[in-house]
Amino acid sequence: MVELPGPDASDELINYVDEIGQSAESWHGISAALLKREQATGEIQTGWLMTAFEYHLRHPEGEARTQLDAFTDYPNPIPSLPEEVVALWASTADRVHAAALRARLHHLLFERGHGNKGTHGREAAKAYLELGSGNWGRLERAHCLQWAVNLSKRIGDRSEAANAYPALVELASESLDQEKKEPGVALDALETLAFEDTTNPELPQLLERARAEYGDNPYLASKTIQIQEQVFKSDPTKRDELRREIVEAFCNYAEKFPPGAMRMAFFEDSAKLANQYGVPDLADKAISAMQAMSIGDLHLQTFTATASIPAQAVDTHVAKLVEQSSLDAVLHSLASGEAPTGNIDRNMASTEMIAKQTPFAALIPTKHIGVDALPRYTATSDAERLDEQLARIEIVGLSMGGEVAARVLEAALARFSPSEEELTSLLQVQPHVSASIARSLARALLDFQSESYEEATTVAMPKIESLVRELLREQGVLRFRPEREQRQGPSTRGQFPQLGALLGQIKPWLDQSWYRFLWTFLVSPFGPNYRNELLHGFTEDVTRIPAALTILAGLRLALVPLNSDPETDESGPGEVAASASPD
Repeated sequence: MVELPGPDASDELINYVDEIGQSAESWHGISAALLKREQATGEIQTGWLMTAFEYHLRHPEGEARTQLDAFTDYPNPIPSLPEEVVALWASTADRVHAAALRARLHHLLFERGHGNKGTHGREAAKAYLELGSGNWGRLERAHCLQWAVNLSKRIGDRSEAANAYPALVELASESLDQEKKEPGVALDALETLAFEDTTNPELPQLLERARAEYGDNPYLASKTIQIQEQVFKSDPTKRDELRREIVEAFCNYAEKFPPGAMRMAFFEDSAKLANQYGVPDLADKAISAMQAMSIGDLHLQTFTATASIPAQAVDTHVAKLVEQSSLDAVLHSLASGEAPTGNIDRNMASTEMIAKQTPFAALIPTKHIGVDALPRYTATSDAERLDEQLARIEIVGLSMGGEVAARVLEAALARFSPSEEELTSLLQVQPHVSASIARSLARALLDFQSESYEEATTVAMPKIESLVRELLREQGVLRFRPEREQRQGPSTRGQFPQLGALLGQIKPWLDQSWYRFLWTFLVSPFGPNYRNELLHGFTEDVTRIPAALTILAGLRLALVPLNSDPETDESGPGEVAASASPD
């Protein structure tokens, strides 16, 4: 059971904390002194008072400055604190003199809503102003002045807020005078002035000094220009000029690097900003610079790993499939067995195990690039990151599953030597498979048999999309998108959804392991994305394994009926990233 303090702080404790508050140079210094006393005396009041100085004070920033929660939830969420603790803080706040103590305690009481909020907000703001004009470190002082302004504005006292503006000007100027750069101090102070005292006569000159001081760093230059933009927010011409300068800062910085990953990354940032701010000529410049680089320019390191599977086990599995009495039975068994990417439950368990073993690696984003060296996609949401982690495991399965599929197809076609007519008849059993689809898949199988892998793949690939459309039509959920005319926005032609979206629609009726195979192999931005890479001309050499996997995808959709009862379509790996698939 937690022991709670008496609500009235002892005189001895008040004298002690006031003395350390006068000499402390940070909140941590106060907390550390109280902890030392609590360990020596075991006083309950000392321990609970110490917690008031362990909260991390956030600092207001940008447009969200008025919606910011002032404190973190550690060590205890402020709304859930026992009343005895709040009463102890209140009795201390009323009796101490040190600015650091008054600022922290009255601010906590203000956020808790204890007693008269206006009084607590006013007292905290005055104490923060005193601290911000005192001898604490410049970064702490910047944050104190920000909260002096913020709290005064929140209680409607604009004149008290204005008392902090000269101190902010002085602090920004002092920081810019330092030989060692202090962007966190100067820019925080200038941002507060830009939002709260836009017409301050010293602000434009200070911002120009910051531009000169931080201009060699595109991120700091961008931050400084965004603050300038706030000053000139009523002047759209000046705003557009400043936004152009942000993009130019990134372009200029990118040009300092030789061809390589850093140059590519900064030109990518330049292109994104140029599109965001509507500067098409600079977007073209950045994109042209990106396209001028090759995959060799990035100097990427190749890492490989091997896993051995007993040849006898593979031979036995292939022979078991091929030795069936008919080609029809072989193809049905191949298309209804385990998906080449493996069992989804087993893969999910492996994903969870890897995440537990390597938690830090999961925090580092991976940028997926194409064979042309251009950055394609980076996971940004939890669903996308799960899709990416799952795809890493499934890609390993694709190489092994693709080898098995290729060997089964080769051996079965050699054993039964079917004609195109026989294959077409064999494949045209399900009602959604038309004669033309069956004929194309038959030709793809024969091309594969003759080792014409590019022909086999390019013939079969478009029919995969045809099969998915027809399956959705059978379920009554295929929806054509009518043409959108100019008056409704940018005009679009009438069309069906493309393959990434179609797979998301058919997912509830598919075996989930096979859905993952189709998704990861064909369209996932985190997998081979083979359908898109092939049809958009990025695949230079079509080889045996992807040809076999393409044919297998067609066989699965043509030969194996959908589940009669759809699964509940909960959001899972694949759905969010569908829009990123470059169909």
